[in-house]
Amino acid sequence: RAGHRRALGDAAGAREAADEALRRDPDDAEAANARGLAALALEAPEDAIAYFELAAEIEPNEAWYANNLGYTAMLVGELDLAVESLEEATKQDPPSALMLNNLGAAYEATGRLKEARVAYVQAIRVAERIFGDTILNSKRAKGGPGELSIVSPKIRSNLARIERLEEGELRVMAVAEAAVAPDAELED
Repeated sequence: RAGHRRALGDAAGAREAADEALRRDPDDAEAANARGLAALALEAPEDAIAYFELAAEIEPNEAWYANNLGYTAMLVGELDLAVESLEEATKQDPPSALMLNNLGAAYEATGRLKEARVAYVQAIRVAERIFGDTILNSKRAKGGPGELSIVSPKIRSNLARIERLEEGELRVMAVAEAAVAPDAELED
């Protein structure tokens, strides 16, 4: 019921429905997750984190609860919690492209660019494997060029940004190493 209200754009109603469900059953992970989503929609991410933590504690094998916790932790700058939760979420087999993208963003936010690149590449592969044929075929059937997925362009953009950052990081490191190396030669 809370999910239905949230889908209709009634975050306050979703919050009330989730609160009622949690009063009836405090171990209802789905209600805790719905309450977290409602809090997030109502721009209360700190409250959302508490409910996502509860949902993940009740059902630790539900990857979406860990994903929601990690994504929201990233929004409020709790990057260690974000990485930890998103790593847990992506242990699912197979991991979701969205979860891998979120993990890449968390790695990127912590400066772990190589790990971010790996997560983004994995996300693209998952999106291609899951959505590729279906979306390509449906777009082509309508006379369009076809594309991998709705998710894929965002992930590809993230990967391109990481590549630019890595290139910049490598250039900065090379200049710094040349500056401290005793036998450094600089090009004119």
